[in-house]
Amino acid sequence: MAPNHYPALTGIRALASCMVFLHHHGTNVAALQHPLAQAIVGQLFTGVVFFFVLSGFLIADRYYDTARMGFRNYFMRRFFRVVPLYALLTTLTFIVSWVLGDARFRALFFEFVANLTFLRGWSAELWDTGILQGWSLTVEMTFYLLAPLLFLSIQWRRWMLVALPIGFVAIGVLLVFACQGKAPLGFMGSFDLLFGITFFGRCSEFFVGVALALFLRRRGMWTFQHATLIGGILCMAAMCGTAYLDVDYRHASGVLLLNLLLPIGVGIFYWGLLTERTVIRSILSSAVAQFMGRTSYAFYLIHLGVVFTAVYMSTGNLVLSFLLLQGAAWLLYRSVEEPIARWSRRRFPMDQELRSSVRTTN
Repeated sequence: MAPNHYPALTGIRALASCMVFLHHHGTNVAALQHPLAQAIVGQLFTGVVFFFVLSGFLIADRYYDTARMGFRNYFMRRFFRVVPLYALLTTLTFIVSWVLGDARFRALFFEFVANLTFLRGWSAELWDTGILQGWSLTVEMTFYLLAPLLFLSIQWRRWMLVALPIGFVAIGVLLVFACQGKAPLGFMGSFDLLFGITFFGRCSEFFVGVALALFLRRRGMWTFQHATLIGGILCMAAMCGTAYLDVDYRHASGVLLLNLLLPIGVGIFYWGLLTERTVIRSILSSAVAQFMGRTSYAFYLIHLGVVFTAVYMSTGNLVLSFLLLQGAAWLLYRSVEEPIARWSRRRFPMDQELRSSVRTTN
């Protein structure tokens, strides 16, 4: 049985990657120097929220019954889906840093190991080393590792869907108080780090996605009128609120807007995309959006860092660099990411796929 495919959600990957790209590079675009445009650019880091909610939905949709499908194969498939391309580009990044003499070899090697093991995202001193945007993979991998246990807990008692994120946030807060900014390498060194960088602070985004997947499992593709519009308005309200109040993960109001209201808005927006026929759904399901969505992981990893720098130095034009990076992402997807992912699906099949294969053969 093939996993469910949702074209509009593939298109969301394209939208989210473009948001993050503009956030990182839009401040230098002459046409975007108007204060309102810069305020919008400043909020586009929230594209990561769209990724996290989507991850929660897709993992729950495909692997909620992991305990009956095999833990080992689930973990191996997640590993080969994420790690090889990230390891390749991380290695390239650190080789360039070493050649350019940015730091001593010993320090670079330590940071390299912290990046490859995804430990960098727990450290205030290391989270922005290597591929800067790679900090989000620490959050993703933490969710992947915990997901089977989370699903077992929710299957045991449905109220764990609410209790678990509250518990994770509480653990994170206690760790920040316990460390008091004095732990080695800045481990859980601040509330800014907790709510902006770590799974403990950002777990709500994944749980919103999980809740949506489980709701649709029970109720089917039931919806309420204008879910897409209402979800979009909530997303805009959260982003406009943080911009107007000038708050972020260091402020209680910023945490409520970014880590609670925005994920809920994104979840309702996805609900609408899955159950309503709208212009937005058509756009996100278009061929261009599907192309960019499939290559979005590779694009996300190269849109900032040594690959982007090399491309931009060659072109001097952001639009042309964007197009060339899309081409490079496609090459990485076709030559590295997709072949390895396809091999891992064959090598580590889930139980329901084996049963489906047997039924088809018979």
